Amino acid sequence: MIAEKPYFGFDKCEHALCCAHLLRELNALIEQGQNWASDMKKLLLEMKNIVDTYKSDDKTELSRYYRRKFKNLYDLALEKGKAEITLSSTRKKSKAENLLLRLEEYQTEITRFSEDFHVPFDKTQAERDIRNNKVKQKIAGCFRTESGAEDFAKTSSVIGTVVKFGNSVVDTVKAIFNGNFTCFA
Repeated sequence: MIAEKPYFGFDKCEHALCCAHLLRELNALIEQGQNWASDMKKLLLEMKNIVDTYKSDDKTELSRYYRRKFKNLYDLALEKGKAEITLSSTRKKSKAENLLLRLEEYQTEITRFSEDFHVPFDKTQAERDIRNNKVKQKIAGCFRTESGAEDFAKTSSVIGTVVKFGNSVVDTVKAIFNGNFTCFA
């Protein structure tokens, strides 16, 4: 079971899985001598590099050649994994088997970044956006009031948006306090 599994209950949207997390799991298996994991890692990184190249060339989708190539290599890595791992007949499965099954079941969600260039390879930016809230909660134990939590969330949201637009946080905060703030476009 994966941490994101409950999100798949939302059926009115498309989902994507974070490849950075998958790479960490694959690295652990590579250290244990799982050759198929090395093939899958190389493939995901190659896919990312090609997508990044296409994006930098202002292209919006992969060529038919790369789509076919990546699909075939993905399937080949899965087959190699099935041959390398002794599949369990019980509910208790090894980490390698669980990852292999996840890579097979969620292939579309894992490779979505190569089909839709708006989808990032990883979700590290989203994790960074909530990290301050978790750190504040961990250090303080909790927020004293609900309005304090809301104020913190609003402030964090404004700062995060300002940074994403490449504007000065200090200038924006000054503009807010001076009543000269205008929304970004």
